[in-house]
Amino acid sequence: MLTWHDRRMAFSSATPASSPVTAPDDSEVTWSVQQQLEFFRGEEFAGLVFAALGTSLGALSVLAEHHRPGAGVSVVVEATPSGGVPIHLGATTEDLGDAPEHVATLESGGDKVWMWLHPFDPRLPGLATASVPAQVERLWFPGQLVELETLAYRPLRRAVLMATADDGRSAYIKVLHRGAEELRTKHELLEAAGVPVPRLLAPLATPPSADLVATLPATGRSVAQALVDGEDNPVGATELLRVLEAFPPELLSMPRRVPWAERAHEHGQAAGVAFPQHAARIATLSSAIAHRIAAEPAGREVPTHGDLYEANVFVRAGAVTALLDLDSAGPGHRVDDLACFLAHLAVLPQLDDAYANVPAYLTSLVAPFERDAVAQGTTPAALWARTAGVVLSLVAGVADEAHADPERVAWQRIELAASLLDRAR
Repeated sequence: MLTWHDRRMAFSSATPASSPVTAPDDSEVTWSVQQQLEFFRGEEFAGLVFAALGTSLGALSVLAEHHRPGAGVSVVVEATPSGGVPIHLGATTEDLGDAPEHVATLESGGDKVWMWLHPFDPRLPGLATASVPAQVERLWFPGQLVELETLAYRPLRRAVLMATADDGRSAYIKVLHRGAEELRTKHELLEAAGVPVPRLLAPLATPPSADLVATLPATGRSVAQALVDGEDNPVGATELLRVLEAFPPELLSMPRRVPWAERAHEHGQAAGVAFPQHAARIATLSSAIAHRIAAEPAGREVPTHGDLYEANVFVRAGAVTALLDLDSAGPGHRVDDLACFLAHLAVLPQLDDAYANVPAYLTSLVAPFERDAVAQGTTPAALWARTAGVVLSLVAGVADEAHADPERVAWQRIELAASLLDRAR
């Protein structure tokens, strides 16, 4: 079997540097997001892939699609040449400029596509290290690795893998486009302040790439799992607010990330692309949400988590045992953390009947969260408008989730966002 290195070299040589493709002038670009998605799903792309690989035509499957508003569409595909072994590739319409090493450029009617062999993502150099068991063993579990699983991968952005050793120990390895040192600093600041976060796992040797962050597993279980297990109140509002209040002021010096709710127009565009039959309704709703958010005060600036939802909060016996995914932690407004938590809870009953206890749990959080909004210098209306904005941001992702009827689920989320906006009024 070919090794990744062998495949990478063969793939690289299929795109000679002597035949560059000139990027079209912005005024000539007419490739809509929907057209990009259709291109990746069509026969032309499949033909270009196998031609670049220098193999006979075979089967091509799109494993994942990611639309980043304002940037482009990226996909992960599996190409299986006739009579050959499957090859995993990444491809994007996002402008990478001059093709980096080991990246092929394809052209379709004057538009460009960049393609690479997984795991050699041009914006995630650490992925090639984190995806190779021997490298992970050398850095974190010498001679003991029994499993290495990719949990999440967004081309050009980030990846998360789980490594498990033969003695049962495990670690999560996060591969970042940038900001790894900043993320380590956030972990250290929060831990020093008494905020429960996963412990960093230092490498035993210097990694080839600095953009890798490894952590030990969190204790307890996620709020999502606790709800599935039948708990009616996994963690109360008082405990959540206590932990958020303990965030250290040093986080205010970190870069500020735009909260989900303040990108209502972008998320509305993505949702309209994913579900074009609802595009008009979504556009009207996203404009109304953005207008309402702008009309309400955001409150005072405080250290925030930035992506607080039920899968990122681990609990045991009603106490928070860990907060995960600290990439967005930094200056912000408490109301956005609370809105994020409420919005993600609100869509859970659409996912599985096991979340039948969620509406009652969500209701128990409302009054304390509204009181905190007022104490932070904002309003309950702002809380609900921002909750509506976060729900809107979850519409486009329905297309990538395992739903028997994704259009129905998308419409439910659209209507939920609308009802939350009505509550803000």
